[in-house]
Amino acid sequence: MTNTTPYTASIPFINIHLVKDTYLIGEAMARNLHFTHGPNHNMMIEATWDPSSFGGVKAHQVARRLLSEYLSGKKNTTLTLKSHRGSIPTLPVLGQALSKLNITLSTQRLRLPEEDGDGDGDGDDDDDDDKVGRHGFIQDATFHILSSTASFTLASPLSHDTVHVEYINATAFYNHTEPIGQITHDEPIAVPPGLSQTPRLPVRWSAGHVGFDKLRDALGGTLKLDAVAEVIVRVGSWTEEVQYSGKGIGAKISL
Repeated sequence: MTNTTPYTASIPFINIHLVKDTYLIGEAMARNLHFTHGPNHNMMIEATWDPSSFGGVKAHQVARRLLSEYLSGKKNTTLTLKSHRGSIPTLPVLGQALSKLNITLSTQRLRLPEEDGDGDGDGDDDDDDDKVGRHGFIQDATFHILSSTASFTLASPLSHDTVHVEYINATAFYNHTEPIGQITHDEPIAVPPGLSQTPRLPVRWSAGHVGFDKLRDALGGTLKLDAVAEVIVRVGSWTEEVQYSGKGIGAKISL
């Protein structure tokens, strides 16, 4: 954090609400903060994400949508920080007064393994998401026509914890609207830190659609596809259902 004021401050404890669309979805806490002039580095802040407990059913829905958009790489996702009467326990009046000054921040983009500078996976820094190549969590895909299966190279942004994909209901599209096939899988897939390969997942081809014809025409090469998936993920004891959207995924097509 950068202190642009001429003042310094020491704060023994502070609690800030995390808000999205007026719904309370979590809180952030810090202890023994010391603000000096200019940049202040390595400030430890603990955050709790618990929309259901903090804001109820509607807050959970709002938080799930935020998480889905964030994980899908949607631009302009934001989170609002808001003080409250209990923010500074020894000065409740100050916390209440500051609650009128909401701070809305853009979420920082996740950095994934093997990503290039702009995060679109095309090997340059031009932020061009339309090029065929690695994109987001799905870094690589291969569709096997004869066995009606698909396998994926996944990139986890976590450094220590393994993500478990408990359930997938995904559809791949050609030209954004033409369905290629659908994957439904309900056996857990472990995604450790870094890059990992999924097992071959069964695919139900969308026979009779233009998209499947394009898939056969691309045999031995690659095809640029989009994907929309309902996914249940688990990290430790935390489980959530999110919707993941990926665009411009370069898929290899093989027999």
